[in-house]
Amino acid sequence: MAREEPEGKRDDVLASIIIVGTEILKGLIVDTNSVWLIRKLNSLGVPIRNVLVVRDDIDDIANAVNFSMKRSNLIIIVGGLGPTIDDVTREGVSKALGRSLIISEELLSEIKKFYRAKGKAMTKERIKMGYIIEGAKVLSNPVGVAPGQKILHDDHIIYILPGPPKELKSIFIHHIERELKKLFSNRRPSRFIYILRGVGESDIAPFLSSFTEELGKKIYIKTILSSKEIKLVIECWTDDCKAIINKLISELEKICIVEEERKNV
Repeated sequence: MAREEPEGKRDDVLASIIIVGTEILKGLIVDTNSVWLIRKLNSLGVPIRNVLVVRDDIDDIANAVNFSMKRSNLIIIVGGLGPTIDDVTREGVSKALGRSLIISEELLSEIKKFYRAKGKAMTKERIKMGYIIEGAKVLSNPVGVAPGQKILHDDHIIYILPGPPKELKSIFIHHIERELKKLFSNRRPSRFIYILRGVGESDIAPFLSSFTEELGKKIYIKTILSSKEIKLVIECWTDDCKAIINKLISELEKICIVEEERKNV
């Protein structure tokens, strides 16, 4: 069911990313789109619930959309919008939402103009890119042919973007980024990164356990192990988090060398 554009800021957003491409699951290419989107969404203060990679298959795409809608209210789907036989993302999302695919005469006109300028005739495969999901808003593609789409469905905002990284990034920056800045509260956590030397993960584990027990869901903590050191990443959503982190660091300094890698971002 379609709904009106939401008004005001929201702070209840959770995002899901769906990457469509059998070629990724066969190891033919490396998915860089999800990494780029994760970094972008984090910079906007949007927490990410899950990232899925699925085949170019209508049922698999539909199942991924339904799965994500149960867990997130912002869903970004990437890939499968081109003219070839395996580009079936429109069909998969259409099936999940129970909406028809309709031809957009305005979009089709733009596609015809694009190929006419190149001296190429329209084919049924190129016409395919003129179809949108019923009720979708077309997001123009400044560097390619297939546009993105935005759909409001119940309490969900769904974006569908082309797979080529240059096109994905262009549409996201030109359309989606500014929309998300307007719509969602900027809830970026405070982030601190420390380098620990002279200890192993099991040495610091008891300190981290008591630290996370104290703060619960207000804290995210991750250790990244390398051959000579441990990188300790801490994100928190409390106003007094720096004071609490300082207590942890004071305890860690009793057993190892601690160096703050960079300032709070």
